[in-house]
Amino acid sequence: MENIVTKIVEIDNEADKRLTEAEEAGRKRVEDSEKEALELKENLMARAESRMDKVRSFYRGETETDVNRINDECSQKLKQLDEAFENSHSVIEEKIFHAIVGENVG
Repeated sequence: MENIVTKIVEIDNEADKRLTEAEEAGRKRVEDSEKEALELKENLMARAESRMDKVRSFYRGETETDVNRINDECSQKLKQLDEAFENSHSVIEEKIFHAIVGENVG
């Protein structure tokens, strides 16, 4: 009888040991899975940030090109207006002068 009780205690101890090992293995798997998920998240976030940087850079370049083009167009138009003013301001001044003094200019 004592032998049976000893055997039952041994079996119970072995079951406790296996249960503890199984729980530890389960905790280890959960920790490993959480660590892997965190690494995957960090990797995906880094890739997303890299892509967003590329997109920002592309559109920044596009915007700068557009701004430069618009500035060039404005400079050209201002230059044309300055040239038109230079070419006609003396004529306009003369017409205004003659209009004020009452002379009729053709």
